[in-house]
Amino acid sequence: MMEIEWGTVPTWFAFGAAMSAVIFTWRALVRERNRDAARELKERKAQADRFSVWIDKTEPIGHIEPVYFVQLRNASDLPVYNVSVRLMDMVNNAKIHEFVYGLVRPGEERYLLEQPNLQNQLKMVALQGHTKKLGAAYGTVVYFRDATGIWWRRDEVGHLDEED
Repeated sequence: MMEIEWGTVPTWFAFGAAMSAVIFTWRALVRERNRDAARELKERKAQADRFSVWIDKTEPIGHIEPVYFVQLRNASDLPVYNVSVRLMDMVNNAKIHEFVYGLVRPGEERYLLEQPNLQNQLKMVALQGHTKKLGAAYGTVVYFRDATGIWWRRDEVGHLDEED
């Protein structure tokens, strides 16, 4: 019969404990780095999250048709620059029109769409979306630069991404 050499067993237990400690430390480090990266992104997004653009329409009154308008709002305490608002036909995946503004001041709200041809285009797109039973037939995509110089893009559904 073979005897166990007890001198090597404690060495293996020590090795296993050391490896467990290394793995635990590595996972904690990775988790902390991810947490720091998420916190940094949240801080970078703080101003951009407070800037939004959307399409709305008035309610029809009697025989008066609804009027479409684009509302642009900067709810942050800092200005945003180089704002490009693109009206999108989501039925045909095409750009309808683009508005460009150099500066939107803090707390500023703007209402766009005075052009009658844009009103007609949005009505046509809304009708196409209704007949195809789409949830949203039109939307906005906005590109802008925040006060720190970072470029952002907010898509048709409101998702905010940092641009390169």
